[in-house]
Amino acid sequence: MIAVKVLHSIPGLDNEQFAKEYQNLASLQHENIVQLVGYSHETLGEFRHHEGRMILVETIKRALCFEYMQNGNLESGYVPPEYIDAAIISIKFDIYSLGVVIIKLMTGPMGYFRSAEMSPEQFIELVHANWKKRLQTTSIYTLQQHSEQVKRCIEIALSCVDADRHKRPSIGAIINMLNETEGNKPGSVQMVIKNNKMAPLLEHKKKVMLQLACSDYTGDWPGLDLVAVLDISFGMFSPKMEKVQTALRFIMRKLSPIDRISIITFSGFVRELCSLRQMTAASQLDLDELIESLGDTHVHVYSESNIENALLVGVKVLAERKVSSGRVVAIMLMSASPSSWVGECSWTNVPVYTFGYGTNVSPRVLNSIAIASIGGMFSHVQDTDSGDLTIAFSQCLAGLLTISVQDLELMVAAVGGGSVIVNVTAGSYRRKHDASGLVTISFGDLYRREVRNVIVELHLPATVSERDADILKVSYSYTSSSSAGSLQFVAPPETLTVWRANMDELPLPMELHMEEVRLLMARTMMWPVVEDELKSQNMLKAIQSMLEDVELGDPLLRIEMLELMELCKTEETCMEHCRAYAYAYSSESSHYRQRFTMRGRNMEMLRLFATPRMDMYLEQAKKFHDDPTTPLPSADDDLEEEIGAHPIHVASREEEIKRLSLDVEDPTTMDAEDPTIPLSSHSREASSRRNANFFNMFTRRPFFR
Repeated sequence: MIAVKVLHSIPGLDNEQFAKEYQNLASLQHENIVQLVGYSHETLGEFRHHEGRMILVETIKRALCFEYMQNGNLESGYVPPEYIDAAIISIKFDIYSLGVVIIKLMTGPMGYFRSAEMSPEQFIELVHANWKKRLQTTSIYTLQQHSEQVKRCIEIALSCVDADRHKRPSIGAIINMLNETEGNKPGSVQMVIKNNKMAPLLEHKKKVMLQLACSDYTGDWPGLDLVAVLDISFGMFSPKMEKVQTALRFIMRKLSPIDRISIITFSGFVRELCSLRQMTAASQLDLDELIESLGDTHVHVYSESNIENALLVGVKVLAERKVSSGRVVAIMLMSASPSSWVGECSWTNVPVYTFGYGTNVSPRVLNSIAIASIGGMFSHVQDTDSGDLTIAFSQCLAGLLTISVQDLELMVAAVGGGSVIVNVTAGSYRRKHDASGLVTISFGDLYRREVRNVIVELHLPATVSERDADILKVSYSYTSSSSAGSLQFVAPPETLTVWRANMDELPLPMELHMEEVRLLMARTMMWPVVEDELKSQNMLKAIQSMLEDVELGDPLLRIEMLELMELCKTEETCMEHCRAYAYAYSSESSHYRQRFTMRGRNMEMLRLFATPRMDMYLEQAKKFHDDPTTPLPSADDDLEEEIGAHPIHVASREEEIKRLSLDVEDPTTMDAEDPTIPLSSHSREASSRRNANFFNMFTRRPFFR
């Protein structure tokens, strides 16, 4: 009894290769390998229709005959082409077989042969479309999730059956890719590595881009504890203050019962107008009255703004929370007057979003405050009648209400002997190096659909022979938060491997090249700030030349650069109220954080890094500025519009609301019976003394200057 293996006619299998396979199999002699006993090679003729005529077509039929093992499996085996062609057996031999198995599982018994008849792109789309039809009865999220899993599995399978064994992934890489298909769920982060998979034998430097992307939506989100710190110093007269009040009311309308807000004002001294208040219907009425009273509290004489102490009070409000786990925190600081803060900060673990309102601000100081915090941003807001401040606040809030990933960290390390890390480019995010060579980048929170790119530059030593080389180990961790609680996730370490070959150095992948162009332009935009007028003009000419010579991947970069060139066109436009400085600093903040920020101009055209929720809130803010009585959609309504469903976790929301109801201040420590009532002069002094005592424990500087 024999077992017959019929060889299908596939491209690349000719008579010469069939003869090689026969000779290789015939030479194998082992007790655990079934013996080859013969073959069949026949040319059959059959008539077929072709263009209205009957023609004789010759078809070659090939088969191999083996000893049959009693009770054995007659399923086909899968042998890679390098073994058939040159009797090469490598560690990627079984990877090829795995790829065939995955393809057959995803497409049926004949799927592998269909994959050989079309391009990888066509095959992926065909399989993806077929599975999508089968999954139509699932929910919107499940359909999208499973469809992406199908597509990813086929991509993995096709990479496994690549004719070039060097391009096949390692089993570790396959496991990581398969794990990623299970990670595409609410609050998840995906990592993609952009690099050339081959490298020269000679000593050289190699760049790798690591891309972390947050999933596109979640059915729930964590509660927000927001502290609004507002400048009411000299110059905040009626028109300006009215715009501040409108912007605050927009925030009130968008917050839900799982969110809380505190309002602090400052000029020469600091006032905590209200502690954290849960956004209920009753508290919204109280806060509306409080916002209305802001018009009577601004300072009528000039005094130096006490911006540092205002921030310290904001940090104190957040530090004294009883309910804090699993919640998002943020400070929104609006300044409309010059500041001279140059001291050390005590808010490094709280994101501070700064807004320079008008032209009489200190963009360098506000940008420094934001950068000193984890994930903070600086926005420049013009004092116009177009609702710019409401829009700026709305864009910040759109991000804070769509945070599903917190405490995101990326860990990279070189592989001993295979590489050395030369540099890690991660914008203004914090980096920590330890003695072992591990580099940790801390990103803080991630909004839905946000992406973080990190470029790692490696030094690869020379090697004498072609081989696989491990060059980088990568992992990441984060906390996935919602009103239902928090989950910790640590990705299994992934090792990046390249094939060292006798070849010239390859050009950078397009995505990595465009990221380097973006960073170069971001650095260039700071030239008007750090150089004198003449040098700035010369450098701006260089910018214009770069715009003409470099094909930019994102047209928004060109718009941004042209805007800055317009501001720096003449000495008058460059220096007028430091508008160019504010634009440059806000652009720097945006590029180095990879997050949207207002630059003071073209807020509707220049949407670099903007998320879908930000685009939605842009339109809502414009309408609200025109008519503040217009009802606004709730955050739940916004989510429903984004995903076409309303999968809010009602039980977890109710549990969070109940938890917040327990976090109330001791009435004996209140400055007033109703914390939303502006403090009296006596109460303000008492509050200031308490705040001073609290912060004197951490700093030797007096609380009031």
